[in-house]
Amino acid sequence: MDTKNWIGIVLAFVVTFLLMSGGADRATGGLARAVFGGGPGERDLYMKLPLDLPRFHWKFDSQAAVLAGRLEVEIRGHDGRDTTLVVFEDGAMSDGWRAIETDRGEGELYFGFVSDVRVPTHPKDSVIVRLDVPQDLAGQGRWYTASLPAGRYEAVSSYSVMSGHPTLGSLLPWSGDDDATAYIGCWRELWPLRVTERQGWAGTPEDAAERYGRTLSFLDRVTGGERGTDGRRCVGGGAR
Repeated sequence: MDTKNWIGIVLAFVVTFLLMSGGADRATGGLARAVFGGGPGERDLYMKLPLDLPRFHWKFDSQAAVLAGRLEVEIRGHDGRDTTLVVFEDGAMSDGWRAIETDRGEGELYFGFVSDVRVPTHPKDSVIVRLDVPQDLAGQGRWYTASLPAGRYEAVSSYSVMSGHPTLGSLLPWSGDDDATAYIGCWRELWPLRVTERQGWAGTPEDAAERYGRTLSFLDRVTGGERGTDGRRCVGGGAR
């Protein structure tokens, strides 16, 4: 057995022992992150805008109208190092950024973005997202049609999940650095949408209640108390 496998086995044994013994919760959590993922290190970013209405999905009618504004992500690092990234401005996406790939019509834009640019991340980082909207942005979700009014928006978040193992990935057999991603999704506030029609691409809110009422209610209960990697509660839960 090679050295890499031996290291993985030893670390896994230590974490399992600590978890079963029930002692040193904080140290155990830190060690678990160090072994299984979620610890500090450089990662890609994944983010959906903190719109108040959508469940899971939303698309804007006009990509050009969205990109006419400006979207930036500021990471206030736990270690005092701050990183500011521009997602798009002046009508174009920045290098290293792209919209999440989904089924959408010609000229539409999904409300989520991913970055291939690795940045330092830590579970206790604070993230601030700012969006300049020069004109109302019409869009549609599964059960609503609405618009995001023109203005300047800001929201604070922590990471909802930090995957991969960017620090020790080369030593651990089950975790490389290819999947190291920080998911920006534990929001402290949401941006309200102006509803224009109670109808989306999947039906109406009443259809949603009839088809998925129990499931959505369960998700609300499960995610309502969700916390980010910094230990603080999320607004609206991770199902949004």
